Amino acid sequence: PYQSKVISDARSLLRALKPQGRKPRIVLRMPPRSGKTATAAFMAHSAMLAGRNVAFLAHRDFLIGQAGRTFDEAGIPYSYLAAGKHTNKYMRCHLGMFGSMKTRQALIKPPDLAFIDECHHTPAKTWREVVEAWPDTTFIGLSATPSHRMDGQGLDKLFDGIVHGPHEAELMAMGALSDYIWYAPSAPDMSKIHTRAGEYVTSEVADEMSKAVIVADIVDSYRKYADGTIAVYFAANIATSKLYAERFNAAGIPAVHLDKDSSTSERANVFRRLANGTIKIVCNVALFGEGLDIKAYTGLDVTIETVGLCRPTKSFPFLVQMAMRPLNPKPYPGIILDHAGCFAEHQWMPDDEIDWTLAGASERVKREAWQCDGCGAMNKLTDKECVSCKSPKPIANRGAGEQRELLHVDGDMIRIDREARKAAEAASKKGETQELAHLVAMAIKQGYKNPHEWAHGVVAQRMAAAYRR
Repeated sequence: PYQSKVISDARSLLRALKPQGRKPRIVLRMPPRSGKTATAAFMAHSAMLAGRNVAFLAHRDFLIGQAGRTFDEAGIPYSYLAAGKHTNKYMRCHLGMFGSMKTRQALIKPPDLAFIDECHHTPAKTWREVVEAWPDTTFIGLSATPSHRMDGQGLDKLFDGIVHGPHEAELMAMGALSDYIWYAPSAPDMSKIHTRAGEYVTSEVADEMSKAVIVADIVDSYRKYADGTIAVYFAANIATSKLYAERFNAAGIPAVHLDKDSSTSERANVFRRLANGTIKIVCNVALFGEGLDIKAYTGLDVTIETVGLCRPTKSFPFLVQMAMRPLNPKPYPGIILDHAGCFAEHQWMPDDEIDWTLAGASERVKREAWQCDGCGAMNKLTDKECVSCKSPKPIANRGAGEQRELLHVDGDMIRIDREARKAAEAASKKGETQELAHLVAMAIKQGYKNPHEWAHGVVAQRMAAAYRR
């Protein structure tokens, strides 16, 4: 039903858009795991029954392969527009790879309707050129994360409107996504940081927080929180991913590594072994990020139950794609083992409401300022700490050239109290001070049992001390 509503809303928006010298272009924003390709296949089939030509474009070979299998299930005949594959120009539907489209677009008649998978990439030059070469084509972009690009570019220069599918929390409530449990690292070790006048020396705090730390032993944490589950682990690089697989195997937990150079047959074999239970864990760098649908890839039902976040990322869209891996529908919650502190950096969880738009980041904010997490003050991009409250510059706002050291350290994983987090957000919406909301968030990260009560106590003590002075 939610896919049918998205289709109906898309048709309504396309009819409402005014001509701009070209055919309209819209984005369908649907959560990960909600069936974007299946929705596109239904729309493509309807268009072809009405006598129209269709194209489906993607940027990775396995995405094209998955789309082909979904189109096969829908009974849609197609040909390819991709390197190494035969093109039948007389077919009514074509599946194309962006990397080879420029040299192949002229082989077919421009389609009446084209879908762009993972359309948040379209500001890239190659993608944009492909889109603009077909002005008489109606484009429908598919994305779970249409905004929040790292470079600040929006989709509003290419697309005319956005259709919002169901919210993740709605899908969880109806059983279309599973619930989840998020385990995050305890706070960084501040025991060696000096204090001055009863407060941490802020420059040292900034140095400590700037290190990208993988907290807690990955094998022990899996056994403690997710033992026996089918898991995907994201590593920072290929060497580390292979090391993780070796460590799991040494502990008697069957695991494999896959990367971009793994062949299609090798990947399919790994997925089959996941399905029959002969392996439990797949380690990778980014292969399981955007759009990987194992059932569409192999025809086998494989339910990912756990994800290990073992790579820090400044990319919010990539975090969304990683963290949503274990939320395929099932009667028990998916498990997120956040060894890299991704929650601490992005302050996001899967059922949070996000204002997805086509607009890009403000150039002024992007280039000249960052906002303090502690007091909300705006600071110059070059400031390493807040000029107002002296809080360190958030890691997410550090420049691309500020490389962080990747360290593996001992530590504890704590289950995030989602109810306490909601209470803190509610308190903030009621007009309580940013300081209080910040203290509540700190308490949640520390794993305090009553973070809201503790934060109120700290504020009360500070007020009493100020009164005595």
